[in-house]
Amino acid sequence: GEYEKMRAEEMAKQGYAALALDVYGKGNRCSDFQCAMGTMQTNSEASLIRPRIAAALAVLKHHAPEDKLVGMGYCFGGRMMMELARFPGKGASEGATLQAVASFHGSYSPFADGETAAAGTIVTDVQIHHASGDDHAGLRTIEDEIILGVTGTDTVWESAHYWETAHGWTEPGADVYSAREANESHASMLAFFTHSLEPAMPSCMAATDSDVTVVASAVEYSVGDFVMEGWLAKPIGMAPTKGVLVAHQWMGLGEYEKMRAEEMAKQGYAALALDVYGKGNRCSD
Repeated sequence: GEYEKMRAEEMAKQGYAALALDVYGKGNRCSDFQCAMGTMQTNSEASLIRPRIAAALAVLKHHAPEDKLVGMGYCFGGRMMMELARFPGKGASEGATLQAVASFHGSYSPFADGETAAAGTIVTDVQIHHASGDDHAGLRTIEDEIILGVTGTDTVWESAHYWETAHGWTEPGADVYSAREANESHASMLAFFTHSLEPAMPSCMAATDSDVTVVASAVEYSVGDFVMEGWLAKPIGMAPTKGVLVAHQWMGLGEYEKMRAEEMAKQGYAALALDVYGKGNRCSD
């Protein structure tokens, strides 16, 4: 529908060749719940849907390098993404193994009952965006399956849960649309895809405009007689419009926290790496 077309066009603006696939058949579109449910169930047979997904991948391969392919899906489309991740190189994924997939408020059960990923077979990075109003039992099942499937591999997977969201929360104009969560989840997906496709690329922090200069120094503060020494970083040439507190690890405030504070300053923050152990109290072991 128009929603999937819109998302494909968004991805094209990010430099992707984006194909919104069709597994129902030309002209077969639904406008009500009963039609959608019936059509989805009719087309969920593994023998039907797997070759249809594979055919769409074959089309996409004509427009983008085979080793730079990713997938994203919503609801039923999320189920298709799980299918592609489960069985690389066969079935729906025949002819192409995706580098990463993302599922939004998806369903997770395999199209063939009982067919799940075996240990060490998932080589596609997986990202799940789950609504609090969706099926949590199914989520736990797919998470357990992914944990098994990535065993012994360097595959990356992550699952994000969005509080007080209902099924379909990513679609603008829907009654259940949650703008903040929709925007955050898609930004997260783009970063996830970038790391899967270009693992050597620096993080978004490290890619900050090199023209931004930061001033950073120690700053003392106290509670009664207890003196602490934090690290304050701010951008030069602009007035910070936001602030961030950077809390240290168990070893105490160190070079790592200072570096993260300075990264945030390059993003326009006044960043304070706090100290709760007290001035001079730092650990080395």
